[in-house]
Amino acid sequence: MLSHGALRANVEMLRGLADPYLRWMYEHATVLLYPSREEGFGLPVVEALAVGTPVISSTDPALVEVGGGHTTPIDPDDAPAWREAVIAASAREPEHHAPIVPGWLATREAVAERLVDRKSTRLN
Repeated sequence: MLSHGALRANVEMLRGLADPYLRWMYEHATVLLYPSREEGFGLPVVEALAVGTPVISSTDPALVEVGGGHTTPIDPDDAPAWREAVIAASAREPEHHAPIVPGWLATREAVAERLVDRKSTRLN
């Protein structure tokens, strides 16, 4: 995808960022673009959603699953669809990001609640 001339001129690949800088990037991004063809887990998708940054990802099943319905999945080979999605994301009014997925503590509490509910149901 980056071999496309217009993209290459306007996209900068950042590698090896320390965690605070990476978080800042996620928090201040208009959108995370993740056109991966093969993904094991999709940690960048989770990290972006955790700080409320919208995500446009590929249709890779792992990314669709980890996005939990909160991403815009697009075939990684559909350049016109990516272009339209980026234009649409860029046209939105900037707003303060609110987490789209719950953080670890909220997840832990929800899981603990469900476990207690199941156990008490079985005891009754």
